[in-house]
Amino acid sequence: VNWSFPGDPAGKTGTPSAPVTAGAPFVATVNACDSFYNVISTNAAVALTSDDAFGTPSGATALVKSLTAGSTTFTVTLVSAQDAAGAPITHHLISTWTLAGYQTPDFLMQAATPPTKLQILLPGQTAAPGNVAASGVSGAPTPAVAGESYPITVRLTDAWYNAVGNSSLGATIHLASTDPFAPADADQAIAVGASNFATTFTTHKFQTASATGWTVKASTVTGPAYGTASGGPVPVTADTNIGGIHTHQLLVVLPGETY
Repeated sequence: VNWSFPGDPAGKTGTPSAPVTAGAPFVATVNACDSFYNVISTNAAVALTSDDAFGTPSGATALVKSLTAGSTTFTVTLVSAQDAAGAPITHHLISTWTLAGYQTPDFLMQAATPPTKLQILLPGQTAAPGNVAASGVSGAPTPAVAGESYPITVRLTDAWYNAVGNSSLGATIHLASTDPFAPADADQAIAVGASNFATTFTTHKFQTASATGWTVKASTVTGPAYGTASGGPVPVTADTNIGGIHTHQLLVVLPGETY
């Protein structure tokens, strides 16, 4: 191939098939070419990377293969399909060798459907789609104050923590805490729809101060049996605020009583 059209990448026509689904492998072909994009016969090693920090390949870990008569293929699996707000993102691939390398056009990603698991986002945390090792979150939980509302968001996601709703079935989510005196939260519904993937328990409260913190767990009450999610631990401080509902008092512990 020794031609190109205006606006097209030299040596090829068409656009990448998109959107690419997170976790779905696809094959990328790498050719060694002359300046007119004719394939040249060489068995040199080439490397392929991507801008998906959690994909195969990633930017830090390349796939490396030797060409056979100037050509080879790579199986690519990218997993982060969104930014922290749940908006779709694009990715690209980069091939390198001893001579000039090549970067593909950006192609759009999409979450895998239907959702398979739940994810908890605590105050102070942001979503990190694709980061399976960290349960799809980044950042440490903000400490809570005993008795103060501590909003907790639960999301539906695919296996790589890309947020995605269920276009066929709604779900009811239950939130539980290891704080033995935390008041129970009312179950929350996530309605049917591909864009309905989150609910927030806005009035969740911890009541027992703990430096080591308490964990929370989200599970499905009705609807699909999504994989459960845990969050925390959340450190909880005593309520030292003054005024309004913030009252301070004395407590006397007598022999035979336990604090």
